[in-house]
Amino acid sequence: MSSMNYSGNSLSFVLRLFFASFFLICVPAFGDDGAESVNARGSFEERYGSYGDFYSPEDSENLSHVYYEYGTPATKWTVLVYMSGSKMESSYGEGSGVLLKMASSCANPNVRILAQTGGSSRWRGGKISSKKLQRYRLSNGRLELVSELPSDSMGKAETLSSFIKWGRENYPADRYMILFWGEGSSVSSGFMHDEIYQDDFLSVLELKDALSEGGTHFDIAAFDSSLSQSLELCRAISPYAHYSVASEETMIPFGFDYESWVSYLSKNCSCAVQSLCKKIADSYFDFSSESLFEECTVSVVDLTRIGPLYRSFVKMSDEMQDASSTIVGVKMLSLAARNSLAFGIYGKLDRSNMLDLGDFANLAGFALSDSTYELLSNLDDAVIYERHGAKREDATGLSFFYPLDSSSDELDSYASFSENGAYLAYIDAISDYWRAPPWVYGFFPPSKNQVPSLSESVPVRSRDFPVRLDESETAWGEPLLILTSGSESISSVDFGLLFMESSSGRILNVGFREASSIDETGIRYGDALSLSCMSMDSNVMNCIYMEENFDSLDFSVPVLLNGRRTNLLFSQNPDGEGYSLSGAFDSMSFRSPMPRKRNLLRTGDMLEFIFTDIESFAEIPMGYTTFGSSNKISFRNLPDGNYMGYYVVTDVFGNTYESLGRVFRISSGVILPAQFMSE
Repeated sequence: MSSMNYSGNSLSFVLRLFFASFFLICVPAFGDDGAESVNARGSFEERYGSYGDFYSPEDSENLSHVYYEYGTPATKWTVLVYMSGSKMESSYGEGSGVLLKMASSCANPNVRILAQTGGSSRWRGGKISSKKLQRYRLSNGRLELVSELPSDSMGKAETLSSFIKWGRENYPADRYMILFWGEGSSVSSGFMHDEIYQDDFLSVLELKDALSEGGTHFDIAAFDSSLSQSLELCRAISPYAHYSVASEETMIPFGFDYESWVSYLSKNCSCAVQSLCKKIADSYFDFSSESLFEECTVSVVDLTRIGPLYRSFVKMSDEMQDASSTIVGVKMLSLAARNSLAFGIYGKLDRSNMLDLGDFANLAGFALSDSTYELLSNLDDAVIYERHGAKREDATGLSFFYPLDSSSDELDSYASFSENGAYLAYIDAISDYWRAPPWVYGFFPPSKNQVPSLSESVPVRSRDFPVRLDESETAWGEPLLILTSGSESISSVDFGLLFMESSSGRILNVGFREASSIDETGIRYGDALSLSCMSMDSNVMNCIYMEENFDSLDFSVPVLLNGRRTNLLFSQNPDGEGYSLSGAFDSMSFRSPMPRKRNLLRTGDMLEFIFTDIESFAEIPMGYTTFGSSNKISFRNLPDGNYMGYYVVTDVFGNTYESLGRVFRISSGVILPAQFMSE
C-alpha cells in the first residue's frame, strides 16, 4: 500500500477541491427553480425570528448572570466533584487515585474541594464505600468524610441536584466550579454511567434539570468524561455556567492533570477564570502528549456565546433540510459527514456518531450557502481556546451528533432532548428507518425551547433511487462489485472477507474494510487491499478498517488479551512500509460508555486472535502469540484455503445492501479458477 505524505493543510485542500469539483459537476441538478423556491418562502430571519436565540424566558434570566472575570487573594472557591467511579475505579482504581491527587495538591483554605462518590461496585483506595453515596472534603493530602447518604444512582438528576444544593449551602463561595468525572459516550447516550445501577446515566435533559434545580451558577463546568465537548451539551448547560472545559474525543485514563491545575488554583485564588480554564486544558494536553495520545483534543467554550452559535446551527439545519430535496444535495452532505473528523472510533461499525462541527461546516459549505460561514464565525467566537494532537488536525473545539451509523433507538434518544426541529427533519429525510416526532412538523405545539421545522421542502426518498448490485471478477480473479443502478445515492462501499474452514465447516469473518473505486464512474469497486491480510508473527488477523489520518491508516483487530475480550489498534507507518501496534483498547456500543484510550498491553501478555462465525456469531480464537518487543507485524498474502469476498453498500438514506459474494480458492498466493474449487 502506498504511503500517504499529505500534511494536514494539503489533505484538507485536496478534500475541499474534491467537493468543489463535485459541486460544479452536479450543481445544474439543483436548477433555478430551487433557488426561486427558497426565496419565495422567505428568509430564515423572517420565518424563525420570533424564536430569538431559542432560549426560554427562564433560561434567558439565568444567562443574564452578573459575572466578574478577576478575583482577589481572598476569593473563595468551591469546587464540586461529581464522581461516578464505574469500571474505571472497580477495575483500575483511577477514581480514587484522582481524589488523592486533588487532595495532595490543595493547601489553601479558600479553595474547598468537595467530592461525591458513587457508581462503582468497588473502590480501590481512600476507604471509600461502594454501598453508600459519600461526600468528602479534599485538602492537605486527606479525604475527610463529611456526609453520607443511602446508595442511589449517580445517573439520576435528583442525585446531582442534591449534591449541588448541599455544596452551596454548606460551603458558600465567590466562585463555583463543577467537575464531572466518569464514563462518557455519545451525546445520545449520556454520561456519568453508574456501574451499580445497570449502567444508568445522566441524559442531557437530566443534566439540565439538575443544574436548574441546583440553583447555582458555575463559573466553570469541567467534564472529565469522553466526548463531552458537544454543541448539544453546551447548549443545555449554557444558562447555568460561564465556561465549559472538556474534550471532543475519548479521554485518557485518570483524565485531567489534577496535580497541575489544582496546585495552580491553590496558589492563585485571584486568577482570572479563563486563566484557570486554559491551565486545565494545557495541562491535560501536555499529560496526553506524554502518553503519546495523538488523538487528544481539549477546548474551552464561552457558554455565553452559545446562543448565536446555536441559532446559526438551526439556520444551517434549515438549509440542510432544503438540500435534502435533491439527491445531489443529500449526497454532498453525506460525503461531507463521512469525510469530517469523527470522534470515538473503534472500528468501521463501532463509532460514536460525534463529528467536529467546524470541520463538517467547512466541507458542507459547498452544498449550502452563507449559513456555514455564519456558523464558523460564531464557532470561533464561542471556542476561546483549543488544543489537539497530531491525529486531530481539523479539530475546532466543538462536536455535534450526526447519524452516520445509527439505530432508531439512538435517534429516538437524541430526539428526546433535541430542540432543533429543522435538524430532526433533516435526519428524518436521510433515515428511511426513523421518523421525527410530530412536533417537528407542527402537528401539535412545541414545548418550551423546541423550534419546529418551518421548511416547505419535500425530501427525496430512497425508493426513487433503487440500488441494484452485480458481481464479477478482475483479470486476476479478485471479486468485483458493479452498481447497475442507484450509484448516485451511494454513500459508502465496504468489502468483507470470509474464510471457509474445511475441517469444521465454519465460515469465519477475517476482514472488513473500505472498498476502492477502480474507475472514474463510481460504479465498479474492488478490495482496497487486494486480498492481502494483516498478520502478527505469521498469525492472520481479522482486520477492521477504522479511519484515515494525515499520515496513516488505522485498523482494529479483535483479540483475547490474557483471556479478556478487547481490540488491538494498528497504524500504518508514515513511510507506508509496514504497520505498528499502538495499543489495546476496549470498544463501545449504543447506550454503553465510551472506554478511555487505555493501553492494556504488557510484555509477556498472551494474545489470541478472534474470528467471528457468521452463522452462530460465536467468536473463535485461532492463533496466538506472546506480546513483546520482537513481534513481527506485516501484510501478507492470504493463506491457502477457500474464501468468499462480498460487498456491503450503504446509501445516503441509511439502507444497506449486501452482495451475494464470490467464492474462490487461494493456493500459494494465487487465485485459482472456480473449476479448481473441488480439487
